[in-house]
Amino acid sequence: MEGISTTSQMFLGFIAFITFLLKGALCQQWSLRTPQSIVAVGGSCLLVPCRFEIPAAYDADLKNCTPTGLWSKKVFGENIVLSSANTDDQNIIKGVMEGNLLSKNCTTLFNSFPAGYDDTYIFRLECAGTNRLKYIFYPGVHISHTDAPKNTVALSSPSGPVPDGRAVTLTCQSDANPPVERYSWYKDISGQVTWKANGQTLVLLVSKADSGLYLCEAHNEKGSQRSKAMPLEFESGQCSVMVPYIICGVMVLLYVLTVTVDVYKYKSLSRRLKQQLELSEKGDNTYTNLTIASISSDYDQLQTSRAARGEAHPGRRSERAAP
Repeated sequence: MEGISTTSQMFLGFIAFITFLLKGALCQQWSLRTPQSIVAVGGSCLLVPCRFEIPAAYDADLKNCTPTGLWSKKVFGENIVLSSANTDDQNIIKGVMEGNLLSKNCTTLFNSFPAGYDDTYIFRLECAGTNRLKYIFYPGVHISHTDAPKNTVALSSPSGPVPDGRAVTLTCQSDANPPVERYSWYKDISGQVTWKANGQTLVLLVSKADSGLYLCEAHNEKGSQRSKAMPLEFESGQCSVMVPYIICGVMVLLYVLTVTVDVYKYKSLSRRLKQQLELSEKGDNTYTNLTIASISSDYDQLQTSRAARGEAHPGRRSERAAP
């Protein structure tokens, strides 16, 4: 029994020794301790807790150099957003590495983490003056952000004055993370804001009483924001009332133009007929005068011919006259 106990103790001691060696070996690996994901509030600073481990063989290199910590988006070497060696003006995202890198502390404070930079960020350790201690720690930390609604705006379709009885759609738009949970519509009546309805859209069959200023409000778990007031203008019915008068005026004008054209045509036709009649009468008189003149001339010639023959034979006339 005593031998078995001694053997068991030796075996357990061997297992403990191996475990100690494995534990030491694991502790000597490159590792980064930081949250897997962090949610930032838009417009606020963001603290990223961070510690790293390096193999013991590099401890002397770390102590004898001026280490630099860098944060980059996803793939290192592209989009370096912060370096402990830079000033705020040189960094894309303003911030400071508050941890002491010589103590393997890489805790970083980002000032007002901006919207649109949600991504996975990778940490890199470098030592100036040596190529021996440079390491990129994966997988990094995923940073996203939440925002209260912003850029909230009220839109109208159709825009401009709306005639009586026509439908108009009011739409509310806003940027928010997490997304907008609720939209509310209000009407500004002489400076007093009155609730009208809930929903991203508001449809109205417009009457004169609906004209005025409208605004919407977007809500999520981080807050709310109201839009600027948007005017809804009512188009009076004066134009529709004047339409019959306009039509009548056009018809009267067309009638006057038609009569004027007909009168002009009638006068033109009468003038042409009169001219033709005058030409016809003038032609008849010319022919009559020409005929009379021709007959008279022939008669005169005939008389002259007879007289000439009588003078040529005077004896014959006397002889015929003797008996």
